[in-house]
Amino acid sequence: MNNCDIIIPVFNAFDYLQKCVQSVIMHTNLDDNRLIIIDDKSTDERIIPYIDNIVTNKKNKNILFFKNNENYGYIKTVNFGMKYSNNDVLLLNSDTEVINNWLNKIKKCAYSKEKIATVTPLSNNATIASVPKFYQENEIPKHYNLEDYQSFIENISYADYNEIPVGIGFCLYIKRDVIDTVGFFDEESFGKAYGEEEDFCYRCLDHGYRHVLCDDLIIYHKSSQSFGDYYQDIEIDRGKFLMQRYPVHKEITSKWVRAYPLKHVNKNVNYNLCLNNDKTNVLIIIHAWELNVNENKYIGGTSFHVADLIKGLRPQYNFHVFAPYYGAFRLCNYWETGEESTEFSPLATFCNTNRYYNTEYSKMISGIIELFKIDIIHIHHMLGHYFDLIDLTIQYKTKLYITLHDYYPVCPRINKFNHRNEYCDKANQDDCNICLASYSNEWFIMEETKNITPWKEIWNKLLATADKIIVPSGNTKNIFLDDFKHLTIDVIEHGLDISRAQDKLDINKDKKFNVAFLGNINLVKGMAIIEKLIEYSSNFSENIHFHLFGMMKSGFHRQWHKNFTSHGGYDRKDLNILLHQNNINLVCIFSIWPETYCYTVTESVANNIPVLAFDMGAIGQRVKDNNLGWLTKRGTDIPEIYQTIKSIYKDKTEYQNVLSSIKSYNIKTLDDMCNEYDQIYANHKVSRIVENHTERMKVLIKENYLYERMMSIIQNQEKTIRAQHIEIRDKNDLYKSVSWRVGRFVTWFPRKIKKAIKFCFDKNLKVKNEQD
Repeated sequence: MNNCDIIIPVFNAFDYLQKCVQSVIMHTNLDDNRLIIIDDKSTDERIIPYIDNIVTNKKNKNILFFKNNENYGYIKTVNFGMKYSNNDVLLLNSDTEVINNWLNKIKKCAYSKEKIATVTPLSNNATIASVPKFYQENEIPKHYNLEDYQSFIENISYADYNEIPVGIGFCLYIKRDVIDTVGFFDEESFGKAYGEEEDFCYRCLDHGYRHVLCDDLIIYHKSSQSFGDYYQDIEIDRGKFLMQRYPVHKEITSKWVRAYPLKHVNKNVNYNLCLNNDKTNVLIIIHAWELNVNENKYIGGTSFHVADLIKGLRPQYNFHVFAPYYGAFRLCNYWETGEESTEFSPLATFCNTNRYYNTEYSKMISGIIELFKIDIIHIHHMLGHYFDLIDLTIQYKTKLYITLHDYYPVCPRINKFNHRNEYCDKANQDDCNICLASYSNEWFIMEETKNITPWKEIWNKLLATADKIIVPSGNTKNIFLDDFKHLTIDVIEHGLDISRAQDKLDINKDKKFNVAFLGNINLVKGMAIIEKLIEYSSNFSENIHFHLFGMMKSGFHRQWHKNFTSHGGYDRKDLNILLHQNNINLVCIFSIWPETYCYTVTESVANNIPVLAFDMGAIGQRVKDNNLGWLTKRGTDIPEIYQTIKSIYKDKTEYQNVLSSIKSYNIKTLDDMCNEYDQIYANHKVSRIVENHTERMKVLIKENYLYERMMSIIQNQEKTIRAQHIEIRDKNDLYKSVSWRVGRFVTWFPRKIKKAIKFCFDKNLKVKNEQD
């Protein structure tokens, strides 16, 4: 291999410099390579004596030290070093630390392909070379020192040496023949520093060279300590200058950063960090999921609950959420310090001949269990999934927990609503079969399934396989025991990360009584009742005003009524502010099915607001047992519901009694809930032979990356085609509009002319007659 001169420009940052120099001396063959240290007139008086001492130490070989007479800046300093050298050079910031065999790895990468100009290694903090989070400052992961982290990176690396648009100057290897061809950094254009490396790299590209990433080596980089914050002020100006000088290269670099074709490198590091933290791995099966658990955008209680569970227990467990995703499947992974996601091709949903089992689905779950070392499978919803999970749980000896959030096991329609959109509490088999014949949803088509019996049999088998079955309320437990009498069911009420409001509510008959509906309202949430109630109440002049925080599937919220205000969608964390800003006195919950929990009750009570609801399900049980509001029978007509609201408004004494009960009601916290699940999950790590699936993981990640890129290309093409269609449509609409106006003018103008001529003729005729 060619000899190399390692050039370290120095300006203050003494503590980092010590670590950097010591690591280079310890981990570099300085018999064949040289270390050139150049001080750029540092103001820290400790630096020169420290380096002088290193150079004069007889144990150290091939270490040269130069001192600038004045502060020239980074560019002139490293140019001096490159001009002094006749070898390949490696520019190394003084706030870095290197590890054993680092230089040999970089050299191997530099001479692995033709026309390589520069090599950049991975780092914790090096923009496009940063891992595990791209373009961010990362710390060395917990329980790793730098040497261990390098061993980890080397063991899992692809070692593909992929091309990158520019090299990164914190640790930049440059071949001597490239310097001889392209020249040095541009001192005249860039002054002391900033932008010179990018300019140099673009000149290399113009000469037919390329830049590569050494992805089996990581160099620690503190964070731009070597030359302070001086150059941050000129970053914007230099960016504009580079754009003017290299518009094509800058545009390509921007596209590369946006697309990031080396995403699989970061994902590979991320996944393996997760798999090597020795924590219990929990696979969650659910029907709908978004990636970011902190955005509060989930539209259903099941997703809310799982998001809360992950946020509360993330420090103790690795969570892997598997859900249908736009015709395919997606696995979202969460551990204490990171998160990732992987999309699976939609083979499992194409041409499936069986409603209950799917071989492709089984292969996906098997791969996930093996690759991600799954210890526990926790089913939260089976909609969109297959029952191969039964055999896989037994095969891999994983623990199986099932939380039932609705009535899917006994009713594929989920909410016990039949084909006539009527609630059926205890339908017989014939009724169910009629209902099934006419039912389909996005994931589950029942058109060829004429009998409910196989459905209940397969659910019986799944539930019997479970190590634990959980429901969020006692009422829900009793309903399920009617159908599955042999089961043992535990009740764990949902907890909520919410603060109790301190405001005191009161009702003043001279002011408005504000009644709210919360959430996205559909048929089973009482949409028809709410619409009729608002329309009915608009006939009266009482001071009762209705508010909707959320949406209605029917679009009713877009209509105007004098006694109704629609506030639109809201973020979960902002609800308490919205309720108190609008002085809400009562929350109405008109779900026409027996809900299993209902977050709305908890959110209302946390804000000291009573509720009015139908006496059914968990809502009725909670309101009745704790005096949290008022109940009425399902099926109560609209005038009676309105009279009930009026009576609540008028009876101030009873209202205060309910408020007292609400204030004494103990709301279960998220920590309380997570502690209960922690006791369930703990000590359930599966004892299995640990297999090294590193190569399988690398293949999965790269295949997934290619699949994502392919889908991205298809989606972009669809967007382009859609935009073209819209443009054509708009042009057609414009043509029709213009044609219509021209047509109107063509028909209107002759009539006007004819009318004007007739008017003139008649007037002239009248004048002539008068003259005669």
